[in-house]
Amino acid sequence: MKGNDLVSIIIPVYNAEPHLRKCLQSAVNQTYPHLEIIVVNDGSSDKSEQICREFQANDRRICFINKENGGVSSARNEALNTASGKYIAFIDSDDYVSEHYIEILLKTLTQHRADIAECGAWIENETTGERREMYPRFLSEDGNIRIASSFCRNEGLSDFLWNKLFRAELFDSVRFSDFRCSEDFELLCHILLKTERAVSVHTPLYCYVRHTSSTGMEIFSEKKLDAVRARQEVFRYYRSIGREILASMVAVQILSQVIILYAQIAGSQDSSSKKYKTYLIDIFRNYYSSALAEKHSLKKDLFRRIKYKSFLIAPDCFSKIWGNPRFF
Repeated sequence: MKGNDLVSIIIPVYNAEPHLRKCLQSAVNQTYPHLEIIVVNDGSSDKSEQICREFQANDRRICFINKENGGVSSARNEALNTASGKYIAFIDSDDYVSEHYIEILLKTLTQHRADIAECGAWIENETTGERREMYPRFLSEDGNIRIASSFCRNEGLSDFLWNKLFRAELFDSVRFSDFRCSEDFELLCHILLKTERAVSVHTPLYCYVRHTSSTGMEIFSEKKLDAVRARQEVFRYYRSIGREILASMVAVQILSQVIILYAQIAGSQDSSSKKYKTYLIDIFRNYYSSALAEKHSLKKDLFRRIKYKSFLIAPDCFSKIWGNPRFF
């Protein structure tokens, strides 16, 4: 590791006033000093802009961008267009990181000549203050197809950006799509095909704060359909480049997302719920055969067939029995 390699930290901000100071302070307190901290205020209506400017006035490493609201993807893309670091890291504005976050990830990445390094994390409940630790699911992986396959099977890299350090070249010609959720998954599916080695640090260095507004994970909202749409986009992309096996793995994810979302509206009989149920069932049928083409193990493949067939025969009944998202 060269002692002066520049790392760009990207922090998108939208109405993050209650948590923003802690987040920014954790970024400027890094033991690795050669940083470019790109803070993008995405049209906040609270005092987020004022807080960002205060930090910028006290630390010349902070690059502050003020823009009209366009969503987290547009904010991250704006930062990527500005970033000049050899490496890229992301921090969400309501989270915070260990002071050794960049130092340890960068040391690990460069020692192993990797493209991505992932660390463990704390999941913190804002209300109770309780923490639980989350660790990477792998030690190291080589080869872009193997890395992408493990990711699509939920066995390798995690599907979010905030506990990783990336070589900046991975983002060449790649930007975030404007999905309201699962935008991280969609982008990672693209850059992992450019990734030849991924490594992990089994030490929590990032704190993901779960707020009271995050507790409605089992409540349906229309924007959650983007979790399906993002995977549909990846499915089409993999097929377009001849990666049928990867596409079938993503088809499994599409069906799993459909089942999860259907469970959240299964008990409702209003007109909008019926519309969404029909929409989800149609998607399920469209990707059913592609998902069955994904071969994992005899036991898992048999379980999938039973689960999928049961859902198709009686989706509402299935959702009452097996529809808890935690089950899947």
